[in-house]
Amino acid sequence: MGRFDQTLSATLGVILLCFSLTAFLLQQYWLGKRSYVTVTGKPPSGKPLPLPEGLETGLLVFCGLWCAFTLVIYLSVVSGGFVEIWGINNTFTAPAITSVCSETAWAPFRQL
Repeated sequence: MGRFDQTLSATLGVILLCFSLTAFLLQQYWLGKRSYVTVTGKPPSGKPLPLPEGLETGLLVFCGLWCAFTLVIYLSVVSGGFVEIWGINNTFTAPAITSVCSETAWAPFRQL
């Protein structure tokens, strides 16, 4: 969407963030401090039923792999912020980080 234009991409990201934040705040206002409770006739015993051994092991392995995959994704995003062009030119660069603080990076927000 940004067509390799970092300024446009950042502007669109902030606009989408504003829409999401507005929807969240409207939901909080709409629901307020209401409480939604389901009342049943019989109280629970407090002890969950145990899962079969094979199913529990399989689910633990799946959840562990999912957590590892998520961690790799987040680490790749962070490491991508310190390279010139991620996947093409992986040389370390600090200007990619310092360009966020530059005056030209905030110019599109002044035009809104």
